Amino acid sequence: DVRLTRTTAVSGTLTLTAGKVITGTYELQVTNSSTTSITGYSASSYVYGNLRRSVLLTGSYDFPLGNNSNYELLNLSLTAAVGFTSVLGKFTSGNPENAAYPLTPITISGVDMFEFLNAGYWTLTPNSPLTVGIFSVNVVETGYTNSLIDGILYSLLYRPNSTTAWSSAGTHSDATQIWDG
Repeated sequence: DVRLTRTTAVSGTLTLTAGKVITGTYELQVTNSSTTSITGYSASSYVYGNLRRSVLLTGSYDFPLGNNSNYELLNLSLTAAVGFTSVLGKFTSGNPENAAYPLTPITISGVDMFEFLNAGYWTLTPNSPLTVGIFSVNVVETGYTNSLIDGILYSLLYRPNSTTAWSSAGTHSDATQIWDG
């Protein structure tokens, strides 16, 4: 593993080969906006902490994130997304629910969502707000231990900050989910 002692920028290609890059309070910044500017990531080689990627208006960007034990890949796809030039990604272990703003049932595909997977949550923070365009997010959650109650339906929930209620933003597709063990 490599532990950052300051914010570090990579202007070319970040090639992950073995172990984790542990950022702590610092950022690992990939300033190359190519969708292929990070390579070699896997369940044994990812970023544990803060990963900032420079992005273009359109593209599909992987954020190879995780915690001390689990690889938690996130993909952000942008289509004509105007307003920002970089996105900070982070995976945080633990339950994202705030007691003052609890998860109230949100119905998706006829099923009430009322529980979070217990491994943690992703945070994406653009350097400035999206003014126009489309984005989609796909995740691979690997570290949860709580079981399914209502079949195998999962959904990504959204909130702009920790003091607002959770909601289902955009469109959810049951057909694109894959549950494996």
